[in-house]
Amino acid sequence: MSTCWPIDEACCSDFAGYDSSVQDRATALAGATLRSLTLYQVGGCPITVRPCVTGSCGPSALWLTGSFFPVNWSGSWTNCVCVGDCLHNGLNLASLGFGGVVGPVDEVKIDGRVLDPDEYAIADTYLLRTNGQPWPSAQDMTLADTEVGTWSVTYLPAHPVDELGEYAAGILACEYAKACSGQACRLPESVVSITRAGIQMTLAPGSFPGGFTGIGEVDSYLRRWNPHGLKTPAEVYIPRSRAAAWRV
Repeated sequence: MSTCWPIDEACCSDFAGYDSSVQDRATALAGATLRSLTLYQVGGCPITVRPCVTGSCGPSALWLTGSFFPVNWSGSWTNCVCVGDCLHNGLNLASLGFGGVVGPVDEVKIDGRVLDPDEYAIADTYLLRTNGQPWPSAQDMTLADTEVGTWSVTYLPAHPVDELGEYAAGILACEYAKACSGQACRLPESVVSITRAGIQMTLAPGSFPGGFTGIGEVDSYLRRWNPHGLKTPAEVYIPRSRAAAWRV
């Protein structure tokens, strides 16, 4: 079990003395807890996506029609309007919108070739092509992204964990390890279900009903990302539209 959330063990001098299975489970639970309570804005593992911008992938493709939209062409933003298939009509976009947080980009591949990082850049929630070329207008989803006719982006869909996040995770992992080892800890009694012989710990539903852990150092970090202890991200809706326009 992994949540790709690094921890700083400096404030848990006994952590290295726990059985490795206890350490692994406590680390995973700490990461999972912080991911959830920050509304998945922070941490997690990189994902690989296969963008499709013109309709060649199927009915869920993005068609840019009938309204103004921002276009980035070689680093310069312009408001454009398009009727019909913009990309096939010559307006090849050099920007790709992800519609959510875009963290570090590990790799971009086109036709199986890994692009040099100098060929693209991140601006807000957009991946920009910086060498004057458009992103591919076709994507063959029947092929692996190592083949000609495909492209993919591997990136972190969240903010990366900083030093304070590692520190908070280390403290929380320490408390989970204590709970698993039968020691007194600062976690609420309802938080964990433990089988010590099998080294199993699981989060109980509604473990942190207020959105906080009750551990001061950890909650100070959580308040940076979710100050009101929300359960789900706030959503902004366009009038007369059922779908969320964006999330914050």
